[in-house]
Amino acid sequence: MEKGGNMKRRILALLLTGAVALSAAGCSGASTEESPAPETAPAQTEAASGVVEELRIGTTAANETFTTFVENDAFGKMCYNSFVTAPFWQTGADGEVEPFIVTDWTVSEDSTTITCDLALDQGITWHDGEPLTMEDVLFTFDYNINVRKSSYASYVDHAEQVDEDTISIVLKEPGAYQWLKMVAGFFYVQPKHIWENIDAPKDYRGEDAVIGCGPYRFVSVDQDAQTSYYEAVSDTYLGREVTVKRVSVRSFDSNDALVMALRNGEIQTVATDHCSFTLAQKDMGREDFTKIPGGLPGVETRGELLYSYGVAKRKISAAQMCRVLSENPARLYGLYPRKGVLRPGSDADIVVYDPGASHVIRAEDCVANVDYNPYEGFVTAGGIRQVWLRGQLSVENGKVLVEAPAGKYMARGKNSL
Repeated sequence: MEKGGNMKRRILALLLTGAVALSAAGCSGASTEESPAPETAPAQTEAASGVVEELRIGTTAANETFTTFVENDAFGKMCYNSFVTAPFWQTGADGEVEPFIVTDWTVSEDSTTITCDLALDQGITWHDGEPLTMEDVLFTFDYNINVRKSSYASYVDHAEQVDEDTISIVLKEPGAYQWLKMVAGFFYVQPKHIWENIDAPKDYRGEDAVIGCGPYRFVSVDQDAQTSYYEAVSDTYLGREVTVKRVSVRSFDSNDALVMALRNGEIQTVATDHCSFTLAQKDMGREDFTKIPGGLPGVETRGELLYSYGVAKRKISAAQMCRVLSENPARLYGLYPRKGVLRPGSDADIVVYDPGASHVIRAEDCVANVDYNPYEGFVTAGGIRQVWLRGQLSVENGKVLVEAPAGKYMARGKNSL
């Protein structure tokens, strides 16, 4: 039996640590014409203690459908971030499978059975006050296999209880590690007392359809303002401090509205939900589109695209680009000023961008572990000439110079954004 997790490293990638791609205070009436961008600093929302009283998020997804079984609208997308719902596993920053409701697990030698220890002794409750139980866990698998017919559950034969806080998940065929990678962050536990009598979960719109057991509960929605509101269920969750107390999610009418918020300093970070599934993995849905693993690779091209369509088109300034790509993420993770700034005592992490180094994006030129690029054929305005990591030249002209991985684990500090 091979270990898959460890109780001592229960790492949570909650929203408070920056799991959401765009965080905004709202949209003003500024013009989106190509004029010099202002140097407005982002709004400060933190208290002196480092606790963020309210995080405001902007999205083009609508605030219309509120159920944990529909993933298209803003609420559903938030469920993908260990937010209102609680996944069995989550995906770490490096793409590895990490614990969440499942705190530890082993995989059988034939890769067909996953034995899981569950966080049922942590006092987790559903947002209506009912406790999370083993019945909920077993119900979730049965319901997703036989009623919802989830693509994630289609690989599972059944789940069975081993003891008071342990289950075994039996797959239809070998492939446990691939299945774990596919479902981490997306397959979350559901409350039996709400869904057991609902035969069409995607059509159900009862008030209790928003009930989850994640670190944040749904509070209300202002349909006129297209804004939904959430609050932390406690000061801690699964042993980790929750430093963001309230969250509001505002829907914008178009991408132009997001650009206005970005240039006005109301959007604090620009990130990507990097999902580097290969074309072969995407092909799993050739006969059934519901089995296509979601997401696109975006990390490697993010900086060049933001420069090309933001700075070069005079929608934002170079300083604003640096702020949303570097300084603000460092502040969000509590790593500033070691990261996110160039000054004595900080790590010498430097990107040298050459505005004259325009090129065509091609998958064959990228180093990401994926065989396609969604921006294939895009012509950039300039390109990254060099990347320095802690003072060492690590990338030059698209070529990785370091022979061994040079990343270092850094424990996050207090949010200072």
